[in-house]
Amino acid sequence: MKHMKWISVILAFFLIFSGVLFAQQEEKSQETREKARQTRKAEREAREAYQRAKRFVYSKEWEEAIEAFRALAEVYKTSEYFDESLYWLGYSMFKHSADLENLELQLKLQQEALEPLNSLIETYARSAWADDAMRLRIELAKELYEKGLHEYKRYINGSVRAEKEEDPELELKLVALNALMTMDQDEAFPILLKIVKEDESPKMRERALMILSRSKKPEALPLFIELATKDSDERVQEMAVIFLGQRKDKESLDALLSIYDKTSNKKIKKSVIISISQSTSKRAQDKLLDIIKNDKDNEMRERAITMLGVRKREGLTDVLLKLYDELDDPELKNRLILAIGQSKDPMVADKLFEIAKNEKNKELRERAIIMLGLSAKEGMLDKLILLYDSTTDLELKDRLIVGIGQSEDPKATDKLFDIALNETNPEISKRAITMLSVREREGAIDKLINLYNRTTDAELKERLIMGIGQNRDPKASDKLYEIAKNEKNKELRERAITMLSMNRSTDNVDRLIELYDSITDKELKERVLIGFYNLKDKKARDKLVDIVKNEKDAEIKVRAVMILGNERTEETIDLFADLYEKTTEVELKERIILALGMNKSDQAVEKMIELARKEKDVKLKGRMVFYIGQSKNEKAIQFIKEIIEK
Repeated sequence: MKHMKWISVILAFFLIFSGVLFAQQEEKSQETREKARQTRKAEREAREAYQRAKRFVYSKEWEEAIEAFRALAEVYKTSEYFDESLYWLGYSMFKHSADLENLELQLKLQQEALEPLNSLIETYARSAWADDAMRLRIELAKELYEKGLHEYKRYINGSVRAEKEEDPELELKLVALNALMTMDQDEAFPILLKIVKEDESPKMRERALMILSRSKKPEALPLFIELATKDSDERVQEMAVIFLGQRKDKESLDALLSIYDKTSNKKIKKSVIISISQSTSKRAQDKLLDIIKNDKDNEMRERAITMLGVRKREGLTDVLLKLYDELDDPELKNRLILAIGQSKDPMVADKLFEIAKNEKNKELRERAIIMLGLSAKEGMLDKLILLYDSTTDLELKDRLIVGIGQSEDPKATDKLFDIALNETNPEISKRAITMLSVREREGAIDKLINLYNRTTDAELKERLIMGIGQNRDPKASDKLYEIAKNEKNKELRERAITMLSMNRSTDNVDRLIELYDSITDKELKERVLIGFYNLKDKKARDKLVDIVKNEKDAEIKVRAVMILGNERTEETIDLFADLYEKTTEVELKERIILALGMNKSDQAVEKMIELARKEKDVKLKGRMVFYIGQSKNEKAIQFIKEIIEK
């Protein structure tokens, strides 16, 4: 009996122990399932964020693209879209810089654009986007170099590693040759030709080739062809291919087609595709189609589709639509949807709706929905709303909201408000609010402000600030000022300051001046400086002059100089020249040179010649020589020749 009791105890113990083990296993199983669910959710969110960001690229909404890709790169670092997001972030920043009138903002954005490209090149060297990032970095560096920021020449050479210090005198002569090419090509061409053909250093050949690319002389064509096919350095070959594409004549196209067929170098092939696409010739279009249909390398086919999509040519829509039905590869079809979605041809809208409704591949359906939202064809919005109301698939609903949000029709706003108020799923409701924040409609400002006050989500608040800032109701400026002054989140304050400066009312000028004088944070002050320029107001301009004269913080003073440098007045020329001679700060001197250099007046040029003659620092003198060389002023030409002959 006693023995039986022990057996009972042991059995009970094992039952309890088994129960505990089972509970633990069940808990682990639930944890595993939850982790898998979270992973799927993160992947879904990353894909949606990528698609939304890419839509901004194709609609050329660069500022929105920058914000979208920056958020994607920060939040979804482990996603498959991370490396590509770094590329498109840099690309969008570069493109947006071209739209900015403010030179300081252009330069700052172009320099910032190098950061994601460098991260991609250094960290994801094997990525399919690394080569694209390298080419874009060269293009960016070339612009910065030509604007006098010579420290970026290392990127033109294709390297971020520290370089051996160049001979300062030789560096000065190269700057002078670049200037002479602007003034007198006949004198500069043979000197540069000798460097390109005979110099042993690939870096020197690249730099000389970059200057020669500006030449329209007939002798340049055979030189580019020779370098593209025979130069021992791959980077020189790529640059020569790019310059061939810029020429856009029959002979250059012949050379590019021949190079593509003969080379096995993938980097060169990609560069050739880009260069071919710049030609308006039907032969170029036929070659791109041939690559799409017959090339064995999918990377080349994808690149050709992308480049074909940016062409504007009669009959091309039919070709692209036919291609979609002929191809089987989902990734190629995806690229085609992006390509055809840029067209306003009614046939495209019908095809996109057909794909959105019937395509078996869910990702292709989603991509078609996004592109369909951009279509202005009558009735397309109704079809999107019908699709939304008929589906229970949350991912599809999410994509449809983005699609609906692209429409300019007032019905789109009504539908988004309806979803925001009545949708039971919080993520879907949030997506509708996000799309609403960038729309403007009577009565919308009150709803947007109310939403801002209610939410604690920083990302959503940022989007609401953008939406509020685009509204011209006085209530919008009042709210932006309140945020700029009192919001605890610094990034939200910066965004509010930016949006406040977009509305050029007298009240906003006074508000920004008050903000500048009351805040101590340096980054916020710099944001206000940019706001002064955006306002285009005399009072704001007078404040900038006062800052240049009296600001004690050297960094802030530099920013003010760059912003004020966009003016072309005698007062600013004299102000900068006087400041140049009084300061010992090298960075401030560099920015003053840049500000004077962008002023094309004879007075600015002659003032810079005067400063250059006194300057003992060879690098600073070289920067001044570069800008002096952009002038046709006789004194400038004489000064440049003096340096070359020295």
